Amino acid sequence: MWRAFLSGSVSFAVLSMAFASMALASPGAGSSHGAAAPNLPDGAVVRAADLRVTLGRLLGEHAFLAMQAMRTGVGGGADFAAAAEALEANTVDLEELISSLYGEDGGARFGELWRSHLGYVVDYAVGVANDDGAATETALAGLAEYEADLVTFLTGANPFLVEDQIASMLAEHVSLLTRLADVADVDYEAAYTAARETYGHMFQLGEVLAAAIARQFPDQIPGARLAASPALELRVTFDRLLGEHTLLSVEAMRGAAAGRADADAARNALDANSADLSRAISGIYGEESGEAFRELWDGHVVAYLDYIAAIQDGDEAASDAARESVLDTSHLSALLTVSIPSLDRGAVDSLVRQHVQQLIGQVDAYEAEDYSRAFSIGRDAFLHSLVISDVLSIAIAQQFPDIFPPLPDSSTSGLWAETGPSAASHSGTLLAVLFMSALIVATSVRRRTDQVDGLK
Repeated sequence: MWRAFLSGSVSFAVLSMAFASMALASPGAGSSHGAAAPNLPDGAVVRAADLRVTLGRLLGEHAFLAMQAMRTGVGGGADFAAAAEALEANTVDLEELISSLYGEDGGARFGELWRSHLGYVVDYAVGVANDDGAATETALAGLAEYEADLVTFLTGANPFLVEDQIASMLAEHVSLLTRLADVADVDYEAAYTAARETYGHMFQLGEVLAAAIARQFPDQIPGARLAASPALELRVTFDRLLGEHTLLSVEAMRGAAAGRADADAARNALDANSADLSRAISGIYGEESGEAFRELWDGHVVAYLDYIAAIQDGDEAASDAARESVLDTSHLSALLTVSIPSLDRGAVDSLVRQHVQQLIGQVDAYEAEDYSRAFSIGRDAFLHSLVISDVLSIAIAQQFPDIFPPLPDSSTSGLWAETGPSAASHSGTLLAVLFMSALIVATSVRRRTDQVDGLK
């Protein structure tokens, strides 16, 4: 059923902000083997840092969408089709990225292989849930074949990928997904721990792939040193943590709204993510700032769940009050802008407010059983959290040049001007990032909404 659905589903192919910023045009024919130049438009340049960020984002989102598809597939949930649509949309994004580098044939082959492992993982999860040993053995055999075929494809397309390393990383990814399937219905805490590990591992895979691609195409993908710099590590860390916050918030809110048995485990995983975010803040600004952030951030999370509880109780006054509490992001914005003076408080408040509006919007759609819209808004919320990550990481890197020093080739990344870092001098750059980010998100939301409406 899974593979039949994937082959016939309508995909919502909307690229992430970083992918859009790379200005990749529709790919033409190109070689999928050897070290030929990437299949980019003439004169186009893809920065190595952006490539690493984009791969991490798309692969990380894949991990959580795969978890959602497994859960809904095993349970026969009404939202399975929407979960599969979202996972297919993410796959199309990855396929288009590969096509832009290795041609349409290369992208198509990657997409074929990638979809096969999604089908086998769901088959495995269903087999485990039904205690069907034959089904699980068949799925595992399919996954082993997928691993070998994808390693052959990747190392054939890029001679700088080390076969043993990439084979080990793909095997670990599959192992994490099957471990998640093993415990999905029996140990919810372990399931969310596995989901978080799978998500984090995808960022590591993205780093390895991006480094090899940049090495293969140094003229078209410059700035390899910056892609491993402290400033870029900061950006990826915030991507990972803020993106995970959004994905876990979606799970916790939907779990609470539906009364799912794993709702408490989703909330505990969300709390663990909050602790990681607070430690990241403490590492830069000190324990006191980290604790202040944690207090406000926890209030931000509790407000979501209070809103859902009020709706379930049918208490309109309480739900209105909880909604207002969720939308009041002023204290969090104030803390961020006091800590990072180059940021404009109004602009930051607008970004954070949009984040919470999207989280409310996706659970409202889920409650209304408009699952396609719920998953669509969930993807938009993930994308938008990465806009926030970009703005914060750029500003923090500029604020602390001793910790996040500029490099000679860093002007290609957009993180630094050629004249050197200065928080004050870059306020215009940050506002431009905010404006362009808002424009890209608004365009992608409108496009995806039009597509959803067209299916009705």
